[in-house]
Amino acid sequence: MNYYISDLHLGHKNILRICNRPFNNIEEMEIKIIENWNKKVTPEDDIWLLGDVIHHHGGNYVNTLKNLNGKKHLIIGNNEKNIMNNEKAKKLFESIDYYREITDNGKMVVMFHHPILEWNRYYQNSIHLHGHIHNKTTLDTYKIIKNRKNAYNVGVDVIGFEPCTLDEVIDRNIEFWKINE
Repeated sequence: MNYYISDLHLGHKNILRICNRPFNNIEEMEIKIIENWNKKVTPEDDIWLLGDVIHHHGGNYVNTLKNLNGKKHLIIGNNEKNIMNNEKAKKLFESIDYYREITDNGKMVVMFHHPILEWNRYYQNSIHLHGHIHNKTTLDTYKIIKNRKNAYNVGVDVIGFEPCTLDEVIDRNIEFWKINE
């Protein structure tokens, strides 16, 4: 099974305020994300992290990553400096890429941390998964990408702070768009 998630921002105290996350502190946020993750994802599942996993984390993020179930694949975002500079952390990933294409349930899936307007096989109904814009509906990027066919945000702020299957990602994005019309 494939699961998708991005923009965890583990260790980023200000993300609670910036994205209006429903937690009292980052420890509470991290506990909830880890709990949600390990309830869903088995050690045999593939989990695609589309960037911004760690944000200047002062704690032992390598242990945190070790304790997350699944075969982890990293799509590099704009906050992966800690991971990329740590050999132990990098070894926890099955793959590390800036851009990746896979097939999930017979659908071509194009993954990149940032939203893109057109991607490989866009006109053949391929799906683009991205993060980066969080739940910021006032951004010009959000307004544009929301109207792009088959582009879906896998940021935790949109998908409910847990890894999601492709079908769940699509459903949760549709719910998010309805709430934020």
